[in-house]
Amino acid sequence: MTSKLSRSAMIAALAVGACGLVAVPAAEAANGVSIGDSAQTATAAGPLNAAYAYVHQPTVTGASGVTPESAKLSAAIDTGGDPASSIVVPAGGSLSWAGGATVFNNVGTAPNALDGGSFYAQTTGGAEAVQIDGLPVSGSNTNIYVKITDNNGLGTSSLTSGKEGAVSNDGADNYSTVEFWVDPASDYTSNGDQPGGDTIYSSALDVPTTTGLSAVSTVIGGYPAANAEANGQTPLNPGTAYYYGVVQQAGATDAAEDVNIAAWVDDSLGAGATSSTSGWDANPKYSCLPDSVIAQDPTLASYTASTNVTTPDGVTVGDALQGPCIYYYGDTGGALYYYSPAGEFKTPKLGTVVFGANAKLSGKTATVSVDDMSVEAASGSVELTAKVKGKTVEVASGTFRAGANARGTMTLKLTAAGVKATTKTEKITEKVSKKVTKKITKKIIEKINTTVSYTSNTDQPSTTKHITL
Repeated sequence: MTSKLSRSAMIAALAVGACGLVAVPAAEAANGVSIGDSAQTATAAGPLNAAYAYVHQPTVTGASGVTPESAKLSAAIDTGGDPASSIVVPAGGSLSWAGGATVFNNVGTAPNALDGGSFYAQTTGGAEAVQIDGLPVSGSNTNIYVKITDNNGLGTSSLTSGKEGAVSNDGADNYSTVEFWVDPASDYTSNGDQPGGDTIYSSALDVPTTTGLSAVSTVIGGYPAANAEANGQTPLNPGTAYYYGVVQQAGATDAAEDVNIAAWVDDSLGAGATSSTSGWDANPKYSCLPDSVIAQDPTLASYTASTNVTTPDGVTVGDALQGPCIYYYGDTGGALYYYSPAGEFKTPKLGTVVFGANAKLSGKTATVSVDDMSVEAASGSVELTAKVKGKTVEVASGTFRAGANARGTMTLKLTAAGVKATTKTEKITEKVSKKVTKKITKKIIEKINTTVSYTSNTDQPSTTKHITL
């Protein structure tokens, strides 16, 4: 299965994957809307900043129900719904967490740059507030804090440009998206202890934003292999050591709409430029915004599917609405990933099924032993063929089921050709009395060597090539 997560994003996340606290904060766009996790207090120590949305690092909690070709993987994630806590990073200083995560606040350093397991606060020359958790719990009416950045100064938003305002979550469903991954140990280590080209990904799981830690699990692969393939998955390899982990994208909501904000955002102007009522950018600017934010702006809230957006200088710049979208808190555009440390497990070997060398005939049936030499129950079907008068014909067939590491019995039904091939008739003279004899026809069982054609329902191969009937 192909992951929806980009390769570059995964590698970037791995750079901080051993940390106790992991995040790459989103840079605030010149034009648009930033949604923070909680109101921050503007003090002399630092400015308001709504673009940070950190959660604690996810962790794997074990692999269970491991079969030769599948495993149930579990993890614990922080969805960000706990009350926000604020940590101030002094100007020119840094804060470190056990495990190697460090937030630097260095003047002149490009904001949000990722460097060798560290990440940077946005730098303004003053202290920066870094916040943990504080995302609105799914379905709640908790306020989210919105800052609209409109550098043309002509915006119609009721939320003042450049300042935060409180907007209710309005019962929206908020969640984290989670994907599990597994990679054979040989591929993982040869790729520098990172998921390599043989990595398998689970389907994406949506975990509602809530308080505390959330348990999440999924079965990856499938046993037998046909079960995995029927569900669009790739079976794991038997007898193989694996590394596995979880990738989390926190703070998403699908209660959002792609809207054209060109009526109050002029991309033809650079940051800090003074706008006029002429020369507006004649292109639509679509932005994914939460429904609760759209409702706060009289212009955006008035849009319908048939609305055409017109700039203040009278230029029509496209349809107002583009349909539903997914908004990610922190205005990240879905590029903020949290990566767990890797766990390990090993799939057991598949084992084999062995049939007895000799079958016991009884009329039109035969029985033969079945030894399941694997950690899983086995079932399947067998067809026996033999050379009869120079031609290969089917002589018997049957099905079986045997417990893991147990012996069972399979009953084979002989075909007409099989009955004929295993039964020989002879005319013999039998003495009735001293002076009387009679000729009779007697059936004699004839042993034949057959070739085994075996079909497994449970993937175990068989080492048995021939059975004597």
